[in-house]
Amino acid sequence: MDNNIYIARQPIVTVDKKLYGYELLFRSIENEGLISAKFDDGAVASTRVAVNVLNHIGLSQVVGDKLAFINVDENFLLADAILSLPKEQFVIELLETIKINDEITQRIIELKKLGFHFALDDANCDQNFSENFLRLTSGFISSIPCKRK
Repeated sequence: MDNNIYIARQPIVTVDKKLYGYELLFRSIENEGLISAKFDDGAVASTRVAVNVLNHIGLSQVVGDKLAFINVDENFLLADAILSLPKEQFVIELLETIKINDEITQRIIELKKLGFHFALDDANCDQNFSENFLRLTSGFISSIPCKRK
């Protein structure tokens, strides 16, 4: 069994190329000893990223004074574990696979009132994505810029 801790971080930059934060990503070791991004359960992957960064490595070691973006699926969004994230330093990235319904919308409203911030992961301009996230544009997302081909 491998006792090492693996995560990846991807820089997020502003339009003028200044570092804004890091997207924190799940990583593990496969049987062949290769680092992998594969996982079966999104909530488990998000939990492992959060636990490893907060309890084993240290948030400041990973992101310094920048924001940490963490991918979340429906299960992690609805779980109480999300409340352990320091809301001043984390941005909740809503995965494009989340189906926005009343329960998800109410949870986002609740978390927003608690001071959490949100971003859309892998936003695109196809009709399904736009329709799914349209109900969040009131109060959460000011716009979803799209360039049509």
